Amino acid sequence: MTHHGIEDFTFRTQENQLENINAQIKNARMSGGIIAAISLLVGGIGIMNIMLASINERIREIGICKAVGATGPAIFLQILVESVVIAIVGAFAGLIASYGLVDLIGSLSPTGNTPEITQRR
Repeated sequence: MTHHGIEDFTFRTQENQLENINAQIKNARMSGGIIAAISLLVGGIGIMNIMLASINERIREIGICKAVGATGPAIFLQILVESVVIAIVGAFAGLIASYGLVDLIGSLSPTGNTPEITQRR
């Protein structure tokens, strides 16, 4: 009931609280996804810049390869394979570091708050 547009009381039910919790979880997952996408974009730009600097530093080596008889696509393939290997090694290093960090936090935090890495199916 309202008096002049002012509510006298409100109800707090478990269903409302569950809806609020689900909305907060959805927002946290969305925020995490956005942060991960930005991180991937920045990481890709970083790898691209490093590979460009690598090519600029290796102009002499590329010239020697061309003088010996390497074709442009062969040199491009070599650089592409190197960048893919760097990206894969970086990804595995990130995975290993994240598992190690979760284990470290788990050993330092109270038992009720231990983080877990779960897999959604």
